[in-house]
Amino acid sequence: MVPGNPFAGSGQWYRGNVHSHTTNSDGQFSVAELAACYDRNGYDFLFVTDHNVVTDVSKSRSPGILVMPGAEIRVDWEETFPAEVLALGIERVKNHKVAPQRVIGDVLAQGGLPFLSHPSLSGANATAISRLNGLVGIEIFNAPNYWTGRRGLSTAQWDELLANGHMLWGVASDDRHSGRKPELTFAPLGKQPFRDQYEAWVMVRAESCTAPAILAAMRRGQFYSTTGPRIKDIAVVDGEIQVETSPVRWIWFASVPYLGVRRVAAPGEKLAQARAPLFGLASPDGVSAMNRRFIQRGYFKKEKTVGHYVRVELWDGEDGYAWSNPIDLSRLNQGPR
Repeated sequence: MVPGNPFAGSGQWYRGNVHSHTTNSDGQFSVAELAACYDRNGYDFLFVTDHNVVTDVSKSRSPGILVMPGAEIRVDWEETFPAEVLALGIERVKNHKVAPQRVIGDVLAQGGLPFLSHPSLSGANATAISRLNGLVGIEIFNAPNYWTGRRGLSTAQWDELLANGHMLWGVASDDRHSGRKPELTFAPLGKQPFRDQYEAWVMVRAESCTAPAILAAMRRGQFYSTTGPRIKDIAVVDGEIQVETSPVRWIWFASVPYLGVRRVAAPGEKLAQARAPLFGLASPDGVSAMNRRFIQRGYFKKEKTVGHYVRVELWDGEDGYAWSNPIDLSRLNQGPR
């Protein structure tokens, strides 16, 4: 099993949302209504993450979906605007409005998964995030904040962290509060709620759709995030990374500064697969070659130490994006899979 690459492991695929709110905080659905909506719309699991409190998810009453507890916990962080930790799989909130490291410790002590909510919205830069110990990852895409222009995309911080050796996973969510698109007014709630707000979700590859299996898989990074496009396979074979996807406009192999490859479809066409040599990414050999090139050109005198990673990002040409988790190229067996 390769951490960050669910396609190199075993299990089944399960669709889930990791960030949602109910009437127990500032949401407009009860637990039962929220679970029923996700159940009807093809989700396998849901985390209820009300603000500063763990909601009783036993009231979900939807047998077709696994509903798990969590919370979005406010922290006191002088370096940022209001910030929160997205805590998955916890039974209670021990502290809130305290330093983020204390909240992360509380979550880890309960066997939960701490992610940093919407870093761009909170003004949390990579330097500040890098000082936190124990984070499993960050929320790289928050749908309502993205579509209202409120800094919902945090892939820049993600790449800065990864480039500096912090192997954190990235989750996307629709941060569900209601059933309305942020910029429009619709009919009363309950009428096609999932057609009235942009969605973002995770696809987790786990041994079963149970809380222990989902949490264990997410802890290992065995998932990808999407607003629609599918990642069908990621493989490292014979010195290159190969990807199969649903039809998209471009496939980007994102890596450290000055490395990375983007494959773009011809006008009017779509891509469904792409490949890139590891030498052009942050593999050990690729980084060494980059360092030698810049030292020879006089840009710096000492080799730069960077993280050896690649992640895959898709864009379908409209509103659809998908993001794989980072794969650590220094740990890969680069031969045939």
